[in-house]
Amino acid sequence: MRYLILAAALAASPAFGQNIDRKPETVEPTTYVALMQSDIPVTAADITDRPYRVIKDLKVQVRRAFIWNDDPDRSKIYKELWEEASEKGADAVVLATYGEMHTNFFTGPQLTAKGQAIKFLTENEIADWEAKRQGSDE
Repeated sequence: MRYLILAAALAASPAFGQNIDRKPETVEPTTYVALMQSDIPVTAADITDRPYRVIKDLKVQVRRAFIWNDDPDRSKIYKELWEEASEKGADAVVLATYGEMHTNFFTGPQLTAKGQAIKFLTENEIADWEAKRQGSDE
């Protein structure tokens, strides 16, 4: 009897492992070139192959159009972040995150998305930056 209860408990418990070989549905751009070639230049990653300046830390509220609509998907959330960033003159958004959908009595179902609106340095700015950096190393 004890083994039957143990077997039932193990069968009902959630799996503890993860499939580390599972590929994400879409690959997020993680390089400057890949990010700039995407339709909506927003990524959850940081771009480390080209220097940039942070223009503004973004925080947007993404809402469902109607309560019976599906929760917004990642592309909708990223589009909202990009619209906010492009109004600020940004080239892209990095470190984009968002939470779970929650319902507020006054605003309805919504979630909060965050990211950093950035402006990539021009070639001249990069050259000046590298010259200053090399000068400080000596």
